[in-house]
Amino acid sequence: MRRVFKKKVVAAVFFVTVLFLGAIMQWHWTGKEMVLVVKEQARQGIQIKEFVAKIENVVNEKLVGKSALVEGYGFVQRLLGKQEEHDFEVVQDQEGNLHQMEFATGPKKVVSDAKKVQKFQKKVEAQGTKVLYVMAPDKYIKGHTKLENGLPYDYANETADHFLAAVSARGVDCIDLRSWLPEAIATQDALFYKTDHNWTTQTAFFMFGKLTEALTNQYGMKCSNAKQYTDIKQYNQITYPDLFVGSLGRKTGLLYGGVDDFTVLYPKFETEYTVIRTIGQSTIKSEGTFDEVLLNGAALRTKGNSYGTYLYGEQGLIHIKNHNNTKGPKVLIVKDSMFTPVAAFLSTLCSELYVVDPNYYEGSISEYATAIQGLDYVLLAFAPKSLSAFSN
Repeated sequence: MRRVFKKKVVAAVFFVTVLFLGAIMQWHWTGKEMVLVVKEQARQGIQIKEFVAKIENVVNEKLVGKSALVEGYGFVQRLLGKQEEHDFEVVQDQEGNLHQMEFATGPKKVVSDAKKVQKFQKKVEAQGTKVLYVMAPDKYIKGHTKLENGLPYDYANETADHFLAAVSARGVDCIDLRSWLPEAIATQDALFYKTDHNWTTQTAFFMFGKLTEALTNQYGMKCSNAKQYTDIKQYNQITYPDLFVGSLGRKTGLLYGGVDDFTVLYPKFETEYTVIRTIGQSTIKSEGTFDEVLLNGAALRTKGNSYGTYLYGEQGLIHIKNHNNTKGPKVLIVKDSMFTPVAAFLSTLCSELYVVDPNYYEGSISEYATAIQGLDYVLLAFAPKSLSAFSN
């Protein structure tokens, strides 16, 4: 009995010691940042919820051994045959693809978001610019994606249906890229990355071609070399095996979610651009070819977020001037991350392309759009889960 008691005491002491040492290491790693947060909140006035959230963010982002903990947890989940992680926030379908999900009883309300689009359209089209809403598919494809019973479904597709109906009823023209899903499924090896919510580079290029067809055939966009710019044979293709770990894969760990190959497409034909990126209060200007100024080669050197290769990732505002297509249309695309590679490909068609990500742009998008002289089109381009990201 005494021997058992001694073992429990030793185990308890060992456990407490490990926690104590871990706390010391964690403080050494994040203590300075937490002190800065405390000082900032003291200067601005303590807001308990905001204060706790900031401290939690510092600890979570710089948790000692975070990577090992994530991988260990993911490995255990995989051994147990679990199809979900993070309290059902990430689920795995029967083909091993990760999805961001939540429990829902039906589609989300869309009227408020539809009214925002209508208000934007009226203001911008008064200046002679055509406004179009472009809907991307959700990673969960009805009739194609299969989830185990009991896993959540967020009704993103049904929400998108209701949203497009509401927007159309308010006089806004829409291009629903989901209508080309059957063709995409038949021609593409994989539509989406296994570890991310975004579509693959190849799918992005496919949808860029369909978007161009719709703009040309239905909305009068004039571009003399559209067939060349949308022909994948006119692009170099380089595939980097086991390079990309998407946002969902980073949550679950590589042992659970795996790693994706990442393919880069860039033009074989001659290109020449001037690109101005606005980051906060500063601007960065660069000049060169498509692969020199629209691709971030550094994102391809190490395993991680390779999706940031195109346009250097998510940025608030980018102005792209195409010196080899000066007679092309002038377009503004307001987008989420899904359309980042699409925007890069779209630059080949345009004389000037303006790219705005409302998650990072702090100004008024409608005021920015109306200030651009001779703007031909505004594309509001979002995936079903990002409908509320757009604001005026």
